Amino acid sequence: MGANLWLFTEERPRTGVLIEILQLFCTKKKLVMNVENPAFLVPLIENNRFKFRYELLGVQIPNIKSIYIELAKGYKSFVDYLLYESKTKPTHNQEPFMAIEETKTDSKEGRNVAAFQRGTKFVYLDQYYSPSCHRVILYTHQQKEQETNATVIFGMRLKNFIGVEVIGKNLPQICRKPWVRIDDLIRDKNRIAQRARRGNVALTITKKSEEIVLNCRLSKSSSLSYDPNIGY
Repeated sequence: MGANLWLFTEERPRTGVLIEILQLFCTKKKLVMNVENPAFLVPLIENNRFKFRYELLGVQIPNIKSIYIELAKGYKSFVDYLLYESKTKPTHNQEPFMAIEETKTDSKEGRNVAAFQRGTKFVYLDQYYSPSCHRVILYTHQQKEQETNATVIFGMRLKNFIGVEVIGKNLPQICRKPWVRIDDLIRDKNRIAQRARRGNVALTITKKSEEIVLNCRLSKSSSLSYDPNIGY
């Protein structure tokens, strides 16, 4: 039989989220997944000790022998899930098939977390993995209405622009339109800043001959916590 699937995560594994991720894997690999009701996680025990690994049972994928969820800890900014297709447990220098960030936060709860802070993890990811690693941000438990917040729409467009696939949000078509020139990106961002509500210090961008300057407020009550400019 074929390889195993390995999902490395810091998160408490939730069966529903795992199945959504595996469905994304199957879509990209053009495979048909079969899910029994219920699918469930089994903790793996060896010599009466938990191995920090689960096996997901009740899910069948062609050419996949077993599906393991490995609890892991990153030393730096770490996406929620790294998915590998490998017969043996992947090592730290292997490149994952897919990197997934999962969040339940929507724009009503916080623009920084929903639109920008999560995206910074993929910028960091670029230092380690090639573009062939699929990058996905999975939004769960979202509103069905189409997103209308200009700041969030800009953030989603930024994600698409750096190769991150946005799943689970009802987004307008503009989010999938890349910028051709940096001047266009600057223009769109500064237009949002001009419409900022009173008291909000929005980020603005200025292009000079040899540098691009971002002007924004980052501190709030003497701490580095101004939303949403931290994520910006």
